[in-house]
Amino acid sequence: MTMMQNFTRNSIAALVCGSLSLGAVSSLQAQELTPWGAVKGANADGSIPAYPDKGVPIPEGHKDGRGQYLDPFADEKPLYSVTAENMGQYAEHISEGVKGLLKRFPTYRMDIYPTHRTQRYSDWELEQVKLNTTRSKLVNDGEGVENSYGPVPFPEPKDGYELMWNHFNRPEATTIQFRMPSYLVDASGRRTLLADLELQSNKLTQDQTRDSLDGDYKQKVRAKYLGPPAQSGRQVLWYYSQDYQKADQVFYIYTPGQRRVRIAPDFGYDTPASSYGGAIFYDEVSLFEGRPDRFDFKIAGKKEVFVPYNNNRMNQVGLDPDELFGKDHVNPDYWRWEKHRVWVLEATLKEGARHVYSKRRFYIDEDTWAMLMVETYDHAGELYRVGMINPVFMYDKQASWTNSFVMYDLVKNNYVMANWLGGSKRNYLRPSDKLLNPNQFVPDALRASGIR
Repeated sequence: MTMMQNFTRNSIAALVCGSLSLGAVSSLQAQELTPWGAVKGANADGSIPAYPDKGVPIPEGHKDGRGQYLDPFADEKPLYSVTAENMGQYAEHISEGVKGLLKRFPTYRMDIYPTHRTQRYSDWELEQVKLNTTRSKLVNDGEGVENSYGPVPFPEPKDGYELMWNHFNRPEATTIQFRMPSYLVDASGRRTLLADLELQSNKLTQDQTRDSLDGDYKQKVRAKYLGPPAQSGRQVLWYYSQDYQKADQVFYIYTPGQRRVRIAPDFGYDTPASSYGGAIFYDEVSLFEGRPDRFDFKIAGKKEVFVPYNNNRMNQVGLDPDELFGKDHVNPDYWRWEKHRVWVLEATLKEGARHVYSKRRFYIDEDTWAMLMVETYDHAGELYRVGMINPVFMYDKQASWTNSFVMYDLVKNNYVMANWLGGSKRNYLRPSDKLLNPNQFVPDALRASGIR
């Protein structure tokens, strides 16, 4: 697919720019926007560059079809590091969750690298975004969106629900197939394999052979467990809706010992996710996914924040898990942090609704529209969990993959690394612009492929 070389639309809008306190707007500036709603220009000091006209070259040594992604910025060195000792100097660019990690763990730090705005949009995606500016509409109290197709239903979001749906419908490959492990590191530092998964995903809103969604679901995902032994052969199938009042999310489970498929209606909200050892909730996959009806969502500003970005270094074949997974946190030597403009989205538990969290705060990138970080709070207002995406830049698609993540639990003192591409050469990540056979994403397909 031909990538955009020039911007096709100029937009002047009032945006909250620079480093602003949450919930407050110190100044409004008219900015020229990209077609998908990001500020086109550089920030005041140039630490965030203007959006580039050209994409990132494919690194020498890349092998098509292997499903591995080299680090296109392997020669770069950190500009500086942020630690507990000097974080006051950079406080306006640090999320409250990361401040909590810096205060909790003396060995935690952020290495700040040069910022690269790597996300590109294909001509097809740009056309859909342009159409979405006038056709997309929130429905059912923000639980759904209609008349939207492709990525970014609301390039210039006016409220928190529009911002949230931009994350739900962020630009992604039409299909993703991968094999990756997930690990839990407990309070003693002991590492446990939670899952060795083969996963397939159809992002139905990205089907380029159509111009509207066929059915109620925006995404269908199927996964098979290859390990650990207790999970081997187990399969799951789940659907995410484009309107949760019209069609709720659905989970199917195939268990080899029983040789049957059952539906699991309670797999949502703050139910502990068995796929991740119960260390995260079902609505914490990719930091947030699923029915949003228990929270009120509000835009709390736009800031320049240090976020994980272009994190290919952590996802290389041959990286020893013993080197990566520390007792309290992932080894900071392998994290790449960059300064980017992010929307801040706050979710507050509705009166009378039930959830373990009273508040969640998300940081959503202006170019990818992905939630890159989250911090959650218990009902006493104390910081509970801190999560961050482990983004892989797929330079053959000129796009970021944002479904690997780390979640730190500050109550249980453990953390989860979900869907890690690095380590074993058997792991892979393969995007495509063509849908996989839809017959693979039905309950009967689980049973037909099952083994004892």
